[in-house]
Amino acid sequence: MDCPFCGCEMHTGEVRGEMMISVEKDTGIFWCRSDRTKLQKIFDADKRLLTDNKNILGYRIPAHYCSKCKKVILDAEVEDLV
Repeated sequence: MDCPFCGCEMHTGEVRGEMMISVEKDTGIFWCRSDRTKLQKIFDADKRLLTDNKNILGYRIPAHYCSKCKKVILDAEVEDLV
């Protein structure tokens, strides 16, 4: 895949989220708005990135990385948490 920002070839890989054992909170890979405080980002995510690709080591979402632009691009379905 070519980077949509600079046109260079992107590296294929994945974004990972660790499997956390939690009784009260769901686990997964989350997205938080940047205007939230650090504490809010830890406890109150805005969206969860959905994936069927999970195992005992954690969650994985296929992604592409541009080493020139330092950008990661991924396709994800999301679930609103707020």
